[in-house]
Amino acid sequence: HDPPLLRSGYRESALIWALSCASAAW
Repeated sequence: HDPPLLRSGYRESALIWALSCASAAW
């Protein structure tokens, strides 16, 4: 399975991507 560090990094990047998309929508 994926290492915790990679998992947390992917989770944070996904969160940033969601925030950036929301900002673009506004």
